[in-house]
Amino acid sequence: MTSQKDKFWWKKAIGYQIYPISFFDSNDDGIGDIRGIIQKIDYIKYLGVDLIWLNPVYRSPKIDNGYDISNFQEIDPDFGTLEDLKELIELLHQNGIHLIMDLVINHTSDQHPWFIQALQSKDNKYHDYYHWVDGDANHLPNDWENWSGDFEWTFVPHLKQWYFHIFNSKMPDLNWENPKLRDEIISMIKWWLEFGIDGFRLDAISHIKKMPFDNLMADVPSDKDKWSVHTNVNGFKDFLELIKNVFSQYPIFTVGEASGVSSSLAQIWTGEQGYFNSIFELEHNIHDETDLNGRPIGNRFQFKNIIDRWQTDTRSFGWMSPYLSNHDNPRALQTWGDNKSSKSAKALATILLSLQGTPFVYFGDEIGIPSFNFQSIEEINDPEAHIKYDSLITKGENPQDALSEIGVWNRDQGRSPMQWNSDKNAGFTKGTPYFKVNPSYKKVNVEQQIKQNDSTLNYYKKLIALRKKNSALNDGEYYGIESNDQNIFAFIRKAKDKTTLTLVNLSENQNKFVLPEKILNFNWHPLINNFIGNLKIEKKISLNPWNAIILESDDYE
Repeated sequence: MTSQKDKFWWKKAIGYQIYPISFFDSNDDGIGDIRGIIQKIDYIKYLGVDLIWLNPVYRSPKIDNGYDISNFQEIDPDFGTLEDLKELIELLHQNGIHLIMDLVINHTSDQHPWFIQALQSKDNKYHDYYHWVDGDANHLPNDWENWSGDFEWTFVPHLKQWYFHIFNSKMPDLNWENPKLRDEIISMIKWWLEFGIDGFRLDAISHIKKMPFDNLMADVPSDKDKWSVHTNVNGFKDFLELIKNVFSQYPIFTVGEASGVSSSLAQIWTGEQGYFNSIFELEHNIHDETDLNGRPIGNRFQFKNIIDRWQTDTRSFGWMSPYLSNHDNPRALQTWGDNKSSKSAKALATILLSLQGTPFVYFGDEIGIPSFNFQSIEEINDPEAHIKYDSLITKGENPQDALSEIGVWNRDQGRSPMQWNSDKNAGFTKGTPYFKVNPSYKKVNVEQQIKQNDSTLNYYKKLIALRKKNSALNDGEYYGIESNDQNIFAFIRKAKDKTTLTLVNLSENQNKFVLPEKILNFNWHPLINNFIGNLKIEKKISLNPWNAIILESDDYE
């Protein structure tokens, strides 16, 4: 689809993340699949995005929702076949839409043929594709633990060895120190690029290098992150250079999941000289606030400041991919909005689609899906939620309190099936859905919102179209504007011929924004406003709750 001449196509792209198991079920087995995405290409075109990030569809036992891969070059039968994927890519390309896939190369499933062979003996040629330490069952190799508080080792009695895994014990880490393993990975990457995909989102890429295992977390200085023992370890950039050398041979888009990367380092990681074209930062996902009902929500003040810092640090050098929700976090409407209104969904959309970079919309956010209440732990698939739930029960909490604590803030809040219409199962499947459908589908669904000119969906569509045709929103540089109100997010995007000013009130209260004199002295006219009524440009602009406005100037300097 792309050529060397337009290798920077991704700079003007708008991404759409599809969690395939929850998107659309084409054969009524209750599971979303590739042919389901094919059947919804017209909807994707309607929305106006031109880049799909497809979460894993590889063969997998699905211990971790497909990120535990048992064969890198096969499609899991639940999702379809390689032929289905080939057809999807070709149809997307015919419609001017690119497709990138997850590249998961920190670990595999324990059902991968490499690990099955590695378990046979220490002499097996695949044994050193993974990390092993000799020992006995009573003594862990070290004190390393993951983000859930679990130790990162599993003992294999017949080998008298421990193997290492940052994540689930069913997901052993690959040993990137082994050149044969690296050759296998490089060969697999080339295979997929020749297959026709347009790039990769690199999962957990910060962890492919580990410190020697005689280093202890307990010895990490207090001013450093204890997980630095296996995050962005010195020397891992040599591995990234190997991957980059392959990427540079293709006109593709690559975006890294940049755990532990600071905004000041983003310009080294990305852009023409970086390892990837772009990165996803993880910093803004702070949820230490509560709403009026005591539900955990994101810290909007921190969200605003962190996004502003990343945008500022990547303004002239480097590149980032802004997002609000993804498969690892609850939905944006719950996290940063009021969890109910179209106004707050539109306010969030205005921020996302006004920022510099290659933005990604998470499927379902474009219709404003809210959070919902799980009735039991059995309704939750997220393994991290189960680990936390079990820990709370062990500590003596009763089941209902434990469920309340993990029920709102867990990854499954963002993984429920897409809400296509108000029919049974939200139109996702005619079978029994693999996962509970959000009860909001009766009122929040695609079919109804397509018909409503002022719906959240059509607001997203309008914003996407505006971004594509407006030079400032498309490729203008970002400049933040300070506000005395911690809930007001204000910034400028400046191109050679146009400038836009975005003002968003991230709160349930009416607020006033005082325009700086420099801005006030130029001519501005409104491009978009999520409230009906005339907007008067004056020194103090009154912003309604969740008010979002984009203004444009042709003479701003």
